[in-house]
Amino acid sequence: MEKGSLKKRWIFWWIVNLFWIVLFAVGTAVVWLREVDGAGAIPNT
Repeated sequence: MEKGSLKKRWIFWWIVNLFWIVLFAVGTAVVWLREVDGAGAIPNT
């Protein structure tokens, strides 16, 4: 295996992982900060 190929795979691996981390964080923020829950109930604050 060439060194360049290994470096490209390593960079691609971290780009994909960063994508999933951002997607998870955005999804978590949406669920955490929404005003109405999944059942349509407004939680007491």
